[in-house]
Amino acid sequence: MTDDLVARWDCVSATWTPHQRLHPGNVAWSHSRGDGSPAPDATFAWGEPLTGFADVWKDASPNGSVEVSLHVSPRAASEQRSRIVRELIDAFPAMTVEVSRQDASLVEVLTNAGFRAEQGPWFAQLWRELGDTSDLEQHGSPAGYRIRSVDTADPEDVLARVEVHRRA
Repeated sequence: MTDDLVARWDCVSATWTPHQRLHPGNVAWSHSRGDGSPAPDATFAWGEPLTGFADVWKDASPNGSVEVSLHVSPRAASEQRSRIVRELIDAFPAMTVEVSRQDASLVEVLTNAGFRAEQGPWFAQLWRELGDTSDLEQHGSPAGYRIRSVDTADPEDVLARVEVHRRA
């Protein structure tokens, strides 16, 4: 495990809410390139301890697009958010930035810097209670697998669920 990954986990974990686009699980998944996606062309990190980070992918074609996945801690001061966005604009004057619309303070900084919301969303953050899987039963599961709820009153059951995700 790299120091960069640990710092990103700590940053996202310290303030995670369902309103953020990134959570510890998808930070780890992205870092491992588990879906076969390419490594970013550039990375940025802000703060000590880490309060924000960005991964940047550049299209190699002329006038190619620049895609930025950005996370800034909700605890970061407004001035820090603005400075982070300005630094990205200085590096990449034309880009698309991926953030959650529910991260209102970051969306406001981006809007004030001239960004506009795309129609969509192309990404939806879904969450559920660990103990309620009743709506999943209709979908069935592959042979040898089952969908089951997690007993949130049982710390061992919760830890077992966490361990399954860590191994994945």
